[in-house]
Amino acid sequence: MENKKFFNFEGEINRRYFIINFLIVKIVKAVLFTTPLFIAFILNPDLVSYFLLNGNLPIGWNILGLIAGIIETILLAPSVLRRVRDIALDDSNYITGAAIVILAIIAGSILTEGINNIYVLAIRWSALIILILLMALKGKYNEKSEIVKFNWGAFLGTWIWGIFNRSYKTLFMIPLFFTMGSFYFSLICGLKGNEWSYKNNPKENIEKFHKNQSNQAICWIVLLPIISILSIALSFLCAGYAINKYQKTHPDIINKINNYTLKLDSIMAESNFSKIDIKDGNYSFYVNPKVWVKLSDNNRTSISDSAGSYVMIKKSIKAEKSGKIPAEVMKEIKIYSTFNNEVLAEFIIKGQDIEYKFNNHPSLP
Repeated sequence: MENKKFFNFEGEINRRYFIINFLIVKIVKAVLFTTPLFIAFILNPDLVSYFLLNGNLPIGWNILGLIAGIIETILLAPSVLRRVRDIALDDSNYITGAAIVILAIIAGSILTEGINNIYVLAIRWSALIILILLMALKGKYNEKSEIVKFNWGAFLGTWIWGIFNRSYKTLFMIPLFFTMGSFYFSLICGLKGNEWSYKNNPKENIEKFHKNQSNQAICWIVLLPIISILSIALSFLCAGYAINKYQKTHPDIINKINNYTLKLDSIMAESNFSKIDIKDGNYSFYVNPKVWVKLSDNNRTSISDSAGSYVMIKKSIKAEKSGKIPAEVMKEIKIYSTFNNEVLAEFIIKGQDIEYKFNNHPSLP
């Protein structure tokens, strides 16, 4: 028996509805965990610092992530069980057992996010392969319909497309737009768009319906880049106007923004080095040589520039009019090996130009 419900353990589910249910679960996790974490990263540079320096989140966030992972696993379980039944064309105890094993692997992948070792990576890759197979393999209930096709107009236009097609479920996109789940909902609109739209006029000629939807998709492909550019420009104008108005009653807002930016730059710089020793006229930064030899010249240049930015922040040195780090700062900076204090990078000043001198073959522990 086919069962398209979101949370129900009976029957089987086809691959299209399995994908839709999977996307719904991802939206729930994005709202519960991913979006709050993203906002916390923006508002709290200390959290960014902790993550960059420790490679992990504070215990409170880890607990919240674990709770979100448990909820994600519970919500996904019914769809996994029904999808395995559909693919196996059977409802025996063996199939139920196989579904439980598959769910355990997927759950292991979900609940070990943030942990990196060879065993966890093996679980993650196994879970990814399993999910791809669950989404790709045909089953007993393959959907054969002249209506069911991916609707690019609904995917690109979401709630605006929905208003024109009287498919008001797409209005959920408005609150979800401010979360990390908006893309998942766009995919759901693409998968369900034809079904939602055709229900409003079930007697419409199928060919005419698809032609109308194709024309809408073409319009959205043309209009979306224009709308995106205008939206970005409008966002900047509104943000600038809001900051200008707010600055009149809170004159220290610009300083706060600048201080936040400087603190974030400082945190990013600290994450690149094992040790930093800042003294007047002698700025020493230390990098593990095993890490250094694996870096490209572009990465080494970026790390070297971050050392210069760090010194400028800590010593309250202003940048040149061009925005560049002053040469007198760079010539006092050296990057050393944490193994034997061997010089890994130094800077040669030639007129107004700064040249980077890298040690490509340092001694290794």
